[in-house]
Amino acid sequence: MKPRHRRGPEKTLWGMWTGVLCDWFGPAQTLTIVGCRTWNGAGTEMRWIAEDPWPGIILLAGVAGLFLILRVRASRWIVPVCLGLAGGLYLLEQSIVTSSERIQEGLESLRLGFVNESQEEINRWISEDSPELRQSAMDGLKLVSVSRGFHLQNVQVQLEEGEQRAVVELRGNGIVTIRPNDMPQHASTRWKTTWVLKSDRWQLVEVRRLNPVTGDEIGVLSAQ
Repeated sequence: MKPRHRRGPEKTLWGMWTGVLCDWFGPAQTLTIVGCRTWNGAGTEMRWIAEDPWPGIILLAGVAGLFLILRVRASRWIVPVCLGLAGGLYLLEQSIVTSSERIQEGLESLRLGFVNESQEEINRWISEDSPELRQSAMDGLKLVSVSRGFHLQNVQVQLEEGEQRAVVELRGNGIVTIRPNDMPQHASTRWKTTWVLKSDRWQLVEVRRLNPVTGDEIGVLSAQ
């Protein structure tokens, strides 16, 4: 199920509702109220948000609880509606896999590919149009062994070109063992990657390694 973009949300009750929610909590909180206004530098757009239903569920449950406490006449229908919407949001989140979630699944598979030293698994997520990237991954497996405790964090996905392209920034931290001396050490890394959607599958096409502190680009296989 793909996101639906609505024009002129400010002129509709829908737009007013989602606008108020975003003003309260901010787009960065990724409210799952079905839609939320986000600013992309060029204008305001509507994005389908179904990655974290709990802010919306808590808000609706809070509204229901407030009306129960106040015991107003309208609570007869407002409470069931709010609870029904809260349940609907949860079911919606379970049924929809967003582009961001699919990319993060790819990142986790790549991490496991390096942990298990599986070039085949790694290549599944690297585009065939980027053979140099596959070669870099192969060279990386020869240089270091990645521990199972190595983890990814601070993953930020920015979708572009109608959700056909994504720029993903992330950090990776954990123990790696340097070959051939088998010297384990803690590595703190920072990455900026580019993904494209091909044949309904997200594939990695570019990887840039950044200095964890300054953000300056460094070599992918640099010893830093």
